[in-house]
Amino acid sequence: MNMPETQKTFSQATSWGSRITEKGAAFRLWAPNVKTIELVAERAGERRFLPMDKQDGGWWQTETDAVAIGEGYGFRVNGEQVVPDPAARAQMSDVHSLSRLVDPSAFEWKSAGWKGRPWHETV
Repeated sequence: MNMPETQKTFSQATSWGSRITEKGAAFRLWAPNVKTIELVAERAGERRFLPMDKQDGGWWQTETDAVAIGEGYGFRVNGEQVVPDPAARAQMSDVHSLSRLVDPSAFEWKSAGWKGRPWHETV
């Protein structure tokens, strides 16, 4: 089945989690009850901690080139606990490890005919 070119690399954009940008990647996390959030950027086993900007509504965000596609990232909460991105598309190894930055638009879909399960079959 032929798939239109525009659907071959479709990805759903969100306002949270990570997304690839012209400057590198943007990261956004909802954490309304914390004092500080830092982006943890891991490259070749070395970790860097980058401050994130507090936004209205409990959101934190930053944009940086410190994390390349395929590299690990996470968030350090209040200068202590490092946690993965709850909206991540992939992890470096398991659910407790850092998240992996991926470019969802780089995936080429092969199953154009799949339409999903009928609504009455969902849980």
